[in-house]
Amino acid sequence: MDRLWQGAVILALTFIEPAIGVGGVLGAAAGNLLAMSFGYSKELIRKGIYGISPLLVGISITYFGGTSLSAIILILPAAWLAITFSVVAGDYLYSRFRIGSFSLVFALISTLTALVINRVPVAVVSNDTNPVSIFFSSLGALYFLPKQEFGIILFILIALYSRINLVLSLIGFAFGTGIYFAMGGTPHDVAYQMVGMNFILTSIAIGGIFLESSPYATIHALAATTTRQQQYARSFR
Repeated sequence: MDRLWQGAVILALTFIEPAIGVGGVLGAAAGNLLAMSFGYSKELIRKGIYGISPLLVGISITYFGGTSLSAIILILPAAWLAITFSVVAGDYLYSRFRIGSFSLVFALISTLTALVINRVPVAVVSNDTNPVSIFFSSLGALYFLPKQEFGIILFILIALYSRINLVLSLIGFAFGTGIYFAMGGTPHDVAYQMVGMNFILTSIAIGGIFLESSPYATIHALAATTTRQQQYARSFR
């Protein structure tokens, strides 16, 4: 979100879990300092383009590894990898397909760092099987905070920023989980391994970021969510 106050609110809320807040601050600081030292565009740095991946990677490190000294030290090389990969992969993917590399960078680096600290990235979003509760917990899990309270606040911030993304989050979650249930899945499955979060993120990314918002983009978002759901369905068999 390219709005300072919204970012400040989310940053403050991440300290609900101190380890998450510390990881985010250190990751973002390391990423932006590295980007400045490399001489990258000050405008892109200001907009957070180079800070977002290191921020989330930093959060993932402290989410799985806590605030131990080894986890904190790991944030710097992880931020360097995120910055480097963002530039290399980003240039190629944008010039070739006109898409960003954010999700690819985050998925790759966070998985590598989880393996380094000897933790498999698996988490239970919520023990509550109520779909509304799971939705808000899944929304909060976008920032590694699978809490309903954080999800509700994030829902409000998304509504203030983009009603289209708000609708896409609801559609993606409902469509993905609906098909999943129709294929024999259970609410517990959706709460496991942050499945619902991925439905939300996929829908917003395809329908509201990579493609210009339109009914055509929404159809693509639903198709991508269906593909994501089928991947999870196979993984739980």
